[in-house]
Amino acid sequence: MPVERNISIVCNHLAGGGRAVTLGKRIAGELQSRNIKHSLHIGEWPENFNSFTDVWIIGGDGTLNYFFNKYPGIRLPLVVFNGGTGNDVHSLLYKNKSFEEQLEIALTASPKLVDAGKCNEKYFMNGVGIGFEGSVAKSLTGKKKTKTGKAAFMSTILRKVFFYRSKKYKTISDEYKAESQNLLISVMNGQRAGGGFHIAPLSAINDGLLDVVMLEKLHPFRRLRGCL
Repeated sequence: MPVERNISIVCNHLAGGGRAVTLGKRIAGELQSRNIKHSLHIGEWPENFNSFTDVWIIGGDGTLNYFFNKYPGIRLPLVVFNGGTGNDVHSLLYKNKSFEEQLEIALTASPKLVDAGKCNEKYFMNGVGIGFEGSVAKSLTGKKKTKTGKAAFMSTILRKVFFYRSKKYKTISDEYKAESQNLLISVMNGQRAGGGFHIAPLSAINDGLLDVVMLEKLHPFRRLRGCL
């Protein structure tokens, strides 16, 4: 006998300027129309998901990162819907699928394993930005963003282009050692960050590897060229 589905929909009420809440309610309505058991969690999320068969996460990359670190031991099939500002992981997993197409995938496809990384005892799905990228992310933390994709990040990025100062880093691995001054170092599991900036286009999320991109110190005008 097949197990009856019981889907937990966890929604970040701050993601996408409220867009995640709207999308969460739409998904709950679709499941209701199909008589699929589910629960929609907008404010408080469950302490655990022991009574559920699947978890659907509504938000962006920040929501996904928060989820993995709140529930590090979870072993249920997970689905992410693009309800946030930066939806880079969603784009990597589902490309340009429509809402209806992704809903069918979520209901019918077999789960597949993907990689995750760990930095300072915290898990990450997409990547870690050190230097310029990290400074941009820090400046945006906690701020309400009304736009999605690159547009939500551009004003902060443009300020950093002219005023961020490159730092010296020491990089050590089994195969590589270097000490250099870099604008940024990105350790990527995905291919893009910041709502659509393609940092590591050859990276694969299921190859067991992380891609490291190191960018040397650049004059602000050369930085600007790379952002446009």
